[in-house]
Amino acid sequence: MKYIATTEKVWELLKSNTTEITKVIATDGDYKETVIEKNIFMENMEFLMESGCLVNCIGWHYDRPYSCKDVPEQEWVLTTGKMNCEIENFLTVHLKVINVSAAEKILED
Repeated sequence: MKYIATTEKVWELLKSNTTEITKVIATDGDYKETVIEKNIFMENMEFLMESGCLVNCIGWHYDRPYSCKDVPEQEWVLTTGKMNCEIENFLTVHLKVINVSAAEKILED
């Protein structure tokens, strides 16, 4: 099931100790995939967060393959740009969620 999150919530989630980025993939219009280093992605996210009004213009979708809170570690997938058919490029961020309840609370508040 896909859920929606703001860039601010995604940033808060990424900075928390509830998740760990396992992989970031940039996909272009020709479906060529490029792996982005985690530290480069975080630097770019930090730059985006400092951009002011642009932060609220970018939406994210995330998928929780397991919705059971009893599973201690889960793999979640965040995407931006993929659901908009007018955008050729999109990002996919794979996360290992260490504390599911805390991660869900950050995204839902």
